[in-house]
Amino acid sequence: MAGDFDYFILSLSWSPNWCANEGAEKGDPQCAAGAGYGWVLHGLWPQYDEGWPNY
Repeated sequence: MAGDFDYFILSLSWSPNWCANEGAEKGDPQCAAGAGYGWVLHGLWPQYDEGWPNY
């Protein structure tokens, strides 16, 4: 049922770490010198205690 979940996850990533691990190799623009990215917000995602919603 839509809206039937247990809690939300606030999904963030630290751009310099992502770029150091894999983003720079993919040529991602956020990894370019002087791009100035730090924390990147991916969203507020609904979660179940075990698993996640399908939709």
